[in-house]
Amino acid sequence: MTLEIRRLTPDDADALFAVRVRALATDPVAFTAEQSQEEALGVPFFRERLGQPLDQAATFGAWEDGALVGMVGLFRPDRPKGWHKVMVWGMWVAPEARQHGVGRGLLAAALAFARAMPDCARVKLSVNTGQLAAVRLYQSMGFEVTGTEPDALRWEGVSYDEHHMERVL
Repeated sequence: MTLEIRRLTPDDADALFAVRVRALATDPVAFTAEQSQEEALGVPFFRERLGQPLDQAATFGAWEDGALVGMVGLFRPDRPKGWHKVMVWGMWVAPEARQHGVGRGLLAAALAFARAMPDCARVKLSVNTGQLAAVRLYQSMGFEVTGTEPDALRWEGVSYDEHHMERVL
């Protein structure tokens, strides 16, 4: 098994779209987005997203033997008053690739990118409180829970809480 973690480019839009749709189908309560909404956006949306200004956002992918098996994105707010922080979004690793360091590698790449951003001092994320492996990973990489939002997400009649986590760079 060969693992490569790299920043995704517009040429990776097809693979990113497929992974994103799979993530939403496999782990729907890990995300606020819904599979049908993402499918409706299509590959062009992801191609455009991957072409965003290089200093404001990035999406990283984990490739195992040529297949995209994980992703994580981060973005900086549009307004300069918020540029001291970035937000992680879309963290996901395919079930068959979990427990092999893929998530840790993706998050390490995102944190390295954040450190290189001028004036960036904090990285923030939100995670479903029931996603225990994800919470443990984030804590092991220096993130702390700064608050818990009750009833943050509702899916198929069930309410889910969400931890807001933060790490100082």
